[in-house]
Amino acid sequence: MRLPKFSKKVMVIGAAAGITLGAAGIAAAYFTTTGTGTGHATVGSATAFTVTSGTYLGTLYPGTTKATVKFTIKNVGKGHQEATSATPSVASSGGNIVTNTSGLPVSGCSASWFHVTDGLVAANLAPSGTTTDTVTVSMSTTGTQNTCQGKLPRIHLHVTK
Repeated sequence: MRLPKFSKKVMVIGAAAGITLGAAGIAAAYFTTTGTGTGHATVGSATAFTVTSGTYLGTLYPGTTKATVKFTIKNVGKGHQEATSATPSVASSGGNIVTNTSGLPVSGCSASWFHVTDGLVAANLAPSGTTTDTVTVSMSTTGTQNTCQGKLPRIHLHVTK
């Protein structure tokens, strides 16, 4: 029996087809499997707000008037933080007010004669975001308050998140 003769062109085409089909078979051959792994992300920490006060607006007289102090609350952290409440207080030393101008106590001017209320509305602050809080200051009519005349009681504001 005689084998058929092929031209070089047919042999080259046949060889190329065989190589291509063989390579396709190799490329399509693979195993399947599964795998697991673990990783982590670090969660940052809360950063204390920066609280600064503006000026007093109004003049206090026993039992009749109110003054306000506007505070600016700034988020200096890297993520959103919520200012949920603020607690104002009159700075005192030995029961007497501490003045805003000198930082010294005023003997005979009782801190208990001053009342402060807060007006903070909870705020979710973006990084570098700010909100304001207006604190109202009033003075009671208890006792002789002559030593308080002309003084400017220092008001503290503690903001929580």
